[in-house]
Amino acid sequence: MTPEIAVLDPQTASEADLLALYELEGLLHEESTPDDPRPSAPNFIASQRADRGEHHRILLLARGDDRLDGAAWIFWSKGDDNRHLARVYVLVHPDRRRRGVGTALLGRAAAIASEDGRVRLQGWTNSRQPAGEEFCRAVGAVEASVLRESRLDLGKLDRDLLRRWLDEPHPGYELVFIELPTPPELLAATAAIVEVMNTAPRDDLDEEDFKFTPDMLVKGEQALLAGGHRGWRYLAREQATGAIVGYTQVMWNTDDPSLVGQGDTAVQPEHRGHKLGKWMKAAMLEKLLAEVPQARSVVTGNAESNDAMLGINVALGFEPAASEGVWQVETEAVVRYTSRQSARPLE
Repeated sequence: MTPEIAVLDPQTASEADLLALYELEGLLHEESTPDDPRPSAPNFIASQRADRGEHHRILLLARGDDRLDGAAWIFWSKGDDNRHLARVYVLVHPDRRRRGVGTALLGRAAAIASEDGRVRLQGWTNSRQPAGEEFCRAVGAVEASVLRESRLDLGKLDRDLLRRWLDEPHPGYELVFIELPTPPELLAATAAIVEVMNTAPRDDLDEEDFKFTPDMLVKGEQALLAGGHRGWRYLAREQATGAIVGYTQVMWNTDDPSLVGQGDTAVQPEHRGHKLGKWMKAAMLEKLLAEVPQARSVVTGNAESNDAMLGINVALGFEPAASEGVWQVETEAVVRYTSRQSARPLE
């Protein structure tokens, strides 16, 4: 029997449903990263209800008798880029695995994607939960990229190396610090520099260049702050022109700042070779050490093919912690697979 799936807008979902989702996420968090901090329930709910700006999001819930058996998000760009693509993230309660819950959620997500003309799905797996890889292969998905999750123990950070990177001259450039939200006078330039991530390695991912607007930046930052996060960004600016040519960013949850997330770091191709990436990351780490004493470690993710950024991170002392696969599959292949599986009795 196929589980009943509720299709919701996360911005208007009931508090009871979002609390149940919070509890489900907590169980999986305990399985994979029990030592990492979690946001409070109010911050989690606020984050789910926030407008994410660049993404249209749909929440799917497989409700059990007294809990959630599983959940999934399906989301895609609101813009004109990547009109062929939808992304799916599936969670299943540990007690309900191999009972058809994940298949039912994925099938409903694929049907929704197909209705909107999304012909390809992307999803993620983590090496800490290897059952996800088995599931992806079963539906016919192919691993198109592998990401390395790396962690830096701030207590072991080489301060002398940090100082050398900071003291090295960078003639013609300066750093600009921003605490989120981005001030109005820097919105356009900051949104524009985010698009430099289109130059990052994509491996075999079927993705087009994305577009990023100031409105997307504003709404994304509002969602981050609504969920109880703080965020910092360093911009690299060319002094002669005033052009923003690179950036790096970090964020952490104010409920527990012990774990800091290192987001994107990127430099415009024509300004590479000046060690701006090292400079920005060193400046950010120095600021964290000075102003967020509760921070104990930094986590980041990079494509295994991104030799340049991995080289910087390894030099700083980041160590591999897990790997993440990015999988893709034709939407109609998933529809066919899940339709066949739904006709089979649950074990």
